[in-house]
Amino acid sequence: MISILNFTFGSSVTVEEYNALRAAVGWRILSTRQARCTVENSAFLVTALHEGKVVGMARAITDGGYVSGFHLPQSLILSIISTPL
Repeated sequence: MISILNFTFGSSVTVEEYNALRAAVGWRILSTRQARCTVENSAFLVTALHEGKVVGMARAITDGGYVSGFHLPQSLILSIISTPL
């Protein structure tokens, strides 16, 4: 049997969707304030949607530091969450 999954990609996630992803992988649920700060302060955020539902996301944060006159992050933290389909 061949199964094909179709994904679309977005750049936003609600607090509820973010916490649902966290719960799906066994991470603790954040307060509304914590989750909102997490999402809003991401330097980069991409979501994967399947049949209109957010099933995964990746985000990056940085300190916005400068290295050798170029705007390159001095530190980068990346988190990736994906639910089983």
